[in-house]
Amino acid sequence: MGEYMGMFSVHDVIEVLFLGSGLLIGVIDARTLRIPDLLSLGTLLLVLSLAAIDDRSSIVERLTGMVLGFVSFHSLARAGLMGLGDAKFSALIGAALGPSGWLATVCAASLLGMLCELPQLFAGYITRGTRVPFGPFLAAGSVVQMFAPVTPFLFGGA
Repeated sequence: MGEYMGMFSVHDVIEVLFLGSGLLIGVIDARTLRIPDLLSLGTLLLVLSLAAIDDRSSIVERLTGMVLGFVSFHSLARAGLMGLGDAKFSALIGAALGPSGWLATVCAASLLGMLCELPQLFAGYITRGTRVPFGPFLAAGSVVQMFAPVTPFLFGGA
C-alpha cells in the first residue's frame, strides 16, 4: 500500500494534511481565540484513517500520541488555563507526530510562547490575565518538530 498516485507515500499525505490544517488552526486561533472542531477533529479523523489504511503498526503509536495529547491538555482546559480547542489540537498533534513528537512540539511551543509573550508582559502590553492563544505556538512548534526535529535533544538519540 504505502504509495499514493505512484509518487507520494501515505505518510507524506498525512504530513502535508497535518501541516496545512495546523497552520490554518494557528492563524484562526491567533485571530479569534477559537480553534474550529471541523479542522482539528476532521483532520484527526483523516490522519487516523489514512494511518490505519497504510500501516496498521503505526496506529497504536498514533492513538497513544492522541490520548496523551488530549488528556494532558484537557486537564489544563478543565482548570481554565486554556481552551478545549487546544486539547483537541493537541490530540491531532499527538496522532500526527506520535508521543515523542507531541512532547517535542509542546516543549518547542512553550519556549516560543515564552519568548514571544514574556517581553510583552514585562513591557506592560499584556497582563497576567490577558488571554493569549496557544494554538499559534503549537502550530509553530509542530513545524519545528517536522522540519528541524528537537526530539533527539530531548531523548538523547537520533
